[in-house]
Parts: sequence; C-alpha cells; structure tokens
Amino acid sequence: MSCFYRFCTGSGQNNENQSKINKKYPPKLLLGVVLCACFLLEAQAEFEEAHQKWAAYQSAMTQMEEARERQDMETVQKKMTEAAACLRGARHSFEKAGIADSEQLEECLAYVEVLETLGYADLAAEVLEGVVAREKSQVALWLRLAKNWAQCGPQKRHATWDALQEALQLEPASAEALSLLGDFYWDEGLYAFAQESYVKAHAASPTTWTTLALAILKVWEGNIGEASTEIDALGGAGQAYDVETRERLRTALAEFTAAQRYFSDTAENHMAYARLLYRAARLPEAIMAIERAVVLAPKGYQAWNFLAAMQMQLGNLGKAREAYEYSLQAHSDQPQVRAALERLQPQQKAASKPLIFR
Repeated sequence: MSCFYRFCTGSGQNNENQSKINKKYPPKLLLGVVLCACFLLEAQAEFEEAHQKWAAYQSAMTQMEEARERQDMETVQKKMTEAAACLRGARHSFEKAGIADSEQLEECLAYVEVLETLGYADLAAEVLEGVVAREKSQVALWLRLAKNWAQCGPQKRHATWDALQEALQLEPASAEALSLLGDFYWDEGLYAFAQESYVKAHAASPTTWTTLALAILKVWEGNIGEASTEIDALGGAGQAYDVETRERLRTALAEFTAAQRYFSDTAENHMAYARLLYRAARLPEAIMAIERAVVLAPKGYQAWNFLAAMQMQLGNLGKAREAYEYSLQAHSDQPQVRAALERLQPQQKAASKPLIFR
C-alpha cells in the first residue's frame, strides 16, 4: 500500500514522468481501485471464515448426536455449546463481510441457511426477498421464501400467499407448492380448500406429509376409522411429524365435535377414536372411548391392552392391572402381557405402601 501511495504522489519519480502517469491514471482513481480491492479481499476472507464456522457447527452437531447415542451427556453439553458458538460466529462473519449488500447467490443462500438454523425466519425471509427480486424464475427460492414467511405467523400471511402464487405461476403442478398451499389453507381454517390442495400435491408426488395431512382431514370429515388406520399405517415414517400430528388432530377433533358429527357405535370405531384422541394427547377422553370399545367387545384383548397402557401412563396401576387381567381372559397366549403384570405387581405394592414420618 505504501509503495502504491508513493507511485500515486510522485515520491521518487521525476515531475515529467509523474505528470504523464497522473494524466493517464489519476491518483484518486487508483487509490479507490486499491481500496476496493482490499475491501473485496477482506470480504472474501470473512466469507471463508463464515463457511469454516458453519462447517464447524455441523461437525459439532454430528459429534453431539454421537455422544447422545453413547449417553455421554457431558460431551453432549460441551458440543451443544460449541455448536451454538460456531453458529453465532458464522452469522457474524457473514454480516461483517457485507452480506446485506452482496449479490452473490451462493453466499446469500448460505447466510439464509444460518439464519434459518438460528430460528430467525423473518430475517431469512428479508434476505430471500432480495434474492428473488434478482432470481425471479427460480421456483425453489419462492417456496423457500413462502416457508419462512409462514413461520412468522398470521401477520405475514399475505406475504406467504404472494410467494406461493409466484411459485405456482412458474410451476402450476409443483407438488411442494401445492402442499404448502394446503398448509396455508389449513392455518386459515379453510379445510375444504386445504384438502383439495393436498389431493393435487399427493397426486403429483406422494409424501408422508401429504398422506398424513389427508388422513387428519378425514377426522374433520368424520371418517374416524379410515383416518386412524391410515395414520397407524405410516408407522415410523410419521414420527418426524409427531408435533404437527398432535396439533392438527386436536383441531380436527374439535371441529368434528363442534360440527356434531358422529360415527356408528361399534367397538372398532371407538377403538379408532381412542387412538386418535391418544395421539392428540387427550388421555382421559381416550380412556372413555376405549372403555366403550371393551363394553361392546369384551373379547377384544388389544383394546384391553391399550386401556392398560394408558392407565399406567396416568399412574392408575390398579386399573392397569385389572385391564391386563381382562386381556388375558380374552386371549391367554400373551407372554408380553404376563410379563407386564409381573413387573406391575411390585410397582403397585410400592405405590400403595403408606409413608411413615418419624
């Protein structure tokens, strides 16, 4: 830098040569070029630092999960703290590099990923607004923008809608866009429109989420048996959506009740209803439903087992034991139930033992 300064100011040069140089390359212009180059180099270094910290965050998270599997909770806590520091550091480096004014798509999207991981959906959406203004033809970017605005709550529903419409104009049959549109309608309480969108999305490209969403909408319609069977059939694949399932089932069951819909008074329907209530974390009502099922079909040992399991969760050990005994009367060849009864007896005795204060 000092050499360039001497070159610009003429130090060490004769006046005639310097005059020629100054006319062709004005010192202020050259100095500006150098400063700009220095700034770009510094920004690039910060971008590289941001990527290194993001990679360190991912590595720490992987190590944390490995430690969790080993039940090494001390390492879990250490890696969790390390990961959080790396994530904050990545954000700081991106911002120090001037990401707010950057038009580099790759860097902007990397910054968006950091913000999304931090849970700053509103900030991520604001960055994406600038990105889609330059990359208007990329459906994936409009969908990402819609997802982030959707996480910002009802106040951003118009922005969510606009982003979804842009995506659907570019690709009307986009399964992801139609699925997100179904989510939008669900949040607005427009269940018939939500169902229509999910049906189209599922036809274009079936996913676990659209399968689950359509099954929950069957609860809203009153098709309790079908809904329960389809949700159960998802098995482990549906576990990733346990929180969403619980919340949506609560809404669907409330709508079912409010609309005064009903189902046939059969043991199968009450069993299905009980399973849905259980998934919605409404245990007392689930127990009432399953108790009706065993009244209608006393030989239904699976219903007795389900009743016993729920009673145990509520700490009603005596009622759980009674349900298991009825289950064995209905179907004696159940070694797992006999084992559960054996484990239950000492627990019940301990629970019933009075406390002695000295």
